[in-house]
Amino acid sequence: MVNCENCGNEHNGEYGSGRFCSIKCARGFSTKVDRSLINKKISAKLKGSGHSNIKLICKECNKEFSIDWNKRNQQYCSRSCAGKLKGDWNRAHSRLSSEDWSIINKKSYSDGRNTVGGGITKWYIYNGIKLQGTYELRTSKILEYWKVKKIIHNW
Repeated sequence: MVNCENCGNEHNGEYGSGRFCSIKCARGFSTKVDRSLINKKISAKLKGSGHSNIKLICKECNKEFSIDWNKRNQQYCSRSCAGKLKGDWNRAHSRLSSEDWSIINKKSYSDGRNTVGGGITKWYIYNGIKLQGTYELRTSKILEYWKVKKIIHNW
């Protein structure tokens, strides 16, 4: 049995070069000499920069807001103000009608530039139709059954 160079506990010497009992002790040993300096640096970072909050004027609404020193380059008081000036999605989206978006989406899907998002789903081909997931597959089978039984005309 060998004693760990960091904590002094006995160990069988199987870890790494055999000098330490664990990865924690191996990494701790390499920073042991500078630990107090490292702790001071970390403490200073966590406490902030030593500056107090500053007051800025929002570029969009001209309202004064208070912000941490570390974020002193922020130009807007909120995300909504930043979005208004930069032309956010809601404003762009509302300019087009639902028919316009339908045309855009159909074109992007047909070109292959757009895909259905939301997770990893298995794709199926059923009667020449590309389906996403088992829910669509089951629905297609039910609709096909209803078509054969003449409950519906077509789907």
